[in-house]
Amino acid sequence: MHPGVPHAKLSEQEVKAEEQMKPREVLLANRTALVTNCDTTQGGLAKNVAVALASYGANVLIHGEQEQQLSELLNELPINHSHQNHAFLVDKLDEDLSVDLGEKVKQFTNKLDVLVHNTGSIHIPKSEDAAKCEVAEFDDVIRQSLTTPYALFQSLLPLVSAGNNPSVIFCSTTPEMDEHDVQDHDSTYYVSKFGFNSSRMLTKMLAGSLAKKNIRVNAVDPGRFLTHENETRALNGRSERSEEHTSELQSRSPSR
Repeated sequence: MHPGVPHAKLSEQEVKAEEQMKPREVLLANRTALVTNCDTTQGGLAKNVAVALASYGANVLIHGEQEQQLSELLNELPINHSHQNHAFLVDKLDEDLSVDLGEKVKQFTNKLDVLVHNTGSIHIPKSEDAAKCEVAEFDDVIRQSLTTPYALFQSLLPLVSAGNNPSVIFCSTTPEMDEHDVQDHDSTYYVSKFGFNSSRMLTKMLAGSLAKKNIRVNAVDPGRFLTHENETRALNGRSERSEEHTSELQSRSPSR
C-alpha cells in the first residue's frame, strides 16, 4: 500500500475562516476524501471525481481492486500545496458483505470529510423474457447496487462522523440505452435501471437521519458524458451511430 494521507482536524470556525480566503487550488485543503471503485469501466466517472477533488486541494484516497490501474491514477492526481498527499487502497468488496473497509482505511487516516462511492462493474442479466431472468443474476444486481454500498457505508460511518462537515455521495451512471428504443420485454434495460436508481433510494433512506449528525448525503447521476474511455469505445466502433453518440456526448461536455 502507498503511504497514508494526513488527517489534520480544524475547528468549524477555522474551516469557515479558511474557506473564505482560499483560492480554488486549496479550497479543500485539510480535507480527506475516499473515492471507491476507481478502477472500474463505468465511463471513468470515479477517476474524474478523484482528479477533481485533488485539484481542489483535498487529500485523496483512491480505492479499487487493480493495483496497477490505481498506481497509474495516483500519478495523475495533482499536488497543489505542501500538506497535500494521496494514496491508494487495494481491496475487494466481499461478496458475502463482510465489509471491513473501515478498518483498512484507518491505516491511512482517522477521519473522512468526503466519501464518494461509485457503483462497480455490474453484470446485467440478459433475457428476451423479463419473467425468466436468472434469480441469482438479478440478486447480484441488487447486492452490488444497494446492499453492498449500504454495508460499505456502515463500515465507514465512524470515520465519516469524525470528519469536518462531512459529505457522503453515492454515484451511479445511467445505462447506455434510450427508453423510447426499449421493447416492453427488454429485461436488460429495466433491470439495469432498477440497479442504477438504487443509489437514490439509499440516499433518501440515510439523508434524514444523518442530517441530525451534520452529515450530508447526496446522490449524483451525471448522465452520459464524454470521457477517454467511452470516447475510445465509440471511435473504435466507427459506425454512424457511434459517431452520432460521440457528438452527443461532446455537446454535453463543455469542459472538453
